Amino acid sequence: MKNFKSYRIREKISNWLTNQPFAFYLISALLVAIVVFTLNRLDTQFSFHDILVEGHGLLFDLIVFGIILSIYDTFRTKRERIQRYKEEIKDFSGWKEQEASIRVVSNIRRLGALGVHKIELTGSFLKGMDLQGLNISDSNIVDADFSNAKLTKADLSGCWGEYAKFDNSDLEYANMQGWFYAASFTGAKIRFANMNYCVLQLAGLDNADLSYSSLLSADLAGASVKGTRFYKTKINEYQRTQLQYNGATQEQLDEIEWIK
Repeated sequence: MKNFKSYRIREKISNWLTNQPFAFYLISALLVAIVVFTLNRLDTQFSFHDILVEGHGLLFDLIVFGIILSIYDTFRTKRERIQRYKEEIKDFSGWKEQEASIRVVSNIRRLGALGVHKIELTGSFLKGMDLQGLNISDSNIVDADFSNAKLTKADLSGCWGEYAKFDNSDLEYANMQGWFYAASFTGAKIRFANMNYCVLQLAGLDNADLSYSSLLSADLAGASVKGTRFYKTKINEYQRTQLQYNGATQEQLDEIEWIK
């Protein structure tokens, strides 16, 4: 019985000190001060100059360790926030509700503010969202839905966007140097976009407007281009045959700015 009571007392003291770190440090400092003062009283060679010297040393240690601890705490806090935002995005990915989409976008912007752009967005439902100027470069956006979204000046370079949906979305001035195998861009506005080296194999570009965009060295094998607008779009000369094979009309081919 005594052992149990002793254990309970120790547990309460331990919990109190853990939950009250300032009190713990204060008590520790008082105990140390008492010990130091007692030893000084017993020391016949004691001098206040010794305290001054030690005080300067202690002050220097506090400043140095304070800076180190502050830097560590800043990085730790940042890492925890990044992890929390990523977990929230993962939790809401796949939910086809506007509230979930808003939460995902908010967390994407928070991560961007922390310098994080590579995000796991597989299957995310971001239909109709305002994503203007958003940087999600190198992100995984496989099977994500960006239909009717505003992606003006967005950075999608390096993205893995297999089967992603961008139907009727606004991608003006976007950087799209990524992998968009079998992605859908039906009716999308992709004017002035950078699509150099973009992989668009089997992509759906029907009725999309690619005017003034650059598709140099882009992979257009099997891409559907029915009704696609190519006014002054930069495309390599060697891709003419591929576009013809994909069903491009002579009128469409005449609009293109062919680059040798």
